[in-house]
Amino acid sequence: GHSLDLFVVNSYGSAFQ
Repeated sequence: GHSLDLFVVNSYGSAFQ
């Protein structure tokens, strides 16, 4: 729910892609 969460999700999302 926090901005930090989005940052983490983006990091993992890029790695998975």
